[in-house]
Amino acid sequence: MGGGYASGIPAVGLEKFVVGIDWKKVVGGAGRRDLQTIEQKRAGATYSNDIEMGLKDKRVLLPAGIVNTSSIEDLLRSYVARSRAETDFDRLPIPYRAVATDMLSGKMVVLDSGDLATAMRASMAIPGAFAPVVTNDYILSDGGMVRNIPVDVARNLCADVVIVVNLVEQELKREKLQTATQLVLRSSDVGIMANENLQLDSLTDKDIRIDVIMGDITTADFERVPETIPLGEKAAHGMAEKLARLACRRPSTTGGAQR
Repeated sequence: MGGGYASGIPAVGLEKFVVGIDWKKVVGGAGRRDLQTIEQKRAGATYSNDIEMGLKDKRVLLPAGIVNTSSIEDLLRSYVARSRAETDFDRLPIPYRAVATDMLSGKMVVLDSGDLATAMRASMAIPGAFAPVVTNDYILSDGGMVRNIPVDVARNLCADVVIVVNLVEQELKREKLQTATQLVLRSSDVGIMANENLQLDSLTDKDIRIDVIMGDITTADFERVPETIPLGEKAAHGMAEKLARLACRRPSTTGGAQR
């Protein structure tokens, strides 16, 4: 959303784009059979999954992510197509930063230039699910591991006032933490929550925090994205009074001022 908005897409355009995404095709791979070679189609009946492997130096190579990212990359390129020629993110209609995690050093990497779609892809590359974006200097994965709510990045960019949209998930139940797999997955969440809380604690009285109550919608619920739009609208309306003081005013033709 941030990348699209910064590239100049208005709110109604963002909503139309998100609601129109076929997530089964983009994430699940539905519809790719027509693009396969005849050899792949013939072999397809014997596949038990979509994970591809390779051989190098007599070693089996596993993919860097479970989900094939080619459809996601195509989606992002078309999404911000009109701004991809601008490689300086300060020169976009709204200055933009993408936050990623360098898997080599474990440090935050703030992307302020380059290909906009690639920067967005790097910032959402959840380890294990999506392959990282590999550059000469970094192996970039989801920035949420080190800075899920990058308040400090916004301040360093230009912000005197930071507006934070904080997604609030349901409180975890004890019965959801019984198995080894559940506990391993939860350990990642705990790390993200820790860096979130540090950033939220840095907010001042001038800043605005909008808590969006997500109910049972989680990060993996791609197909439920349209359901999140009214949740965000409700949360924003609840903070309308504080947001109103930030409204831009322009001179009217009658000599007064308009918002």
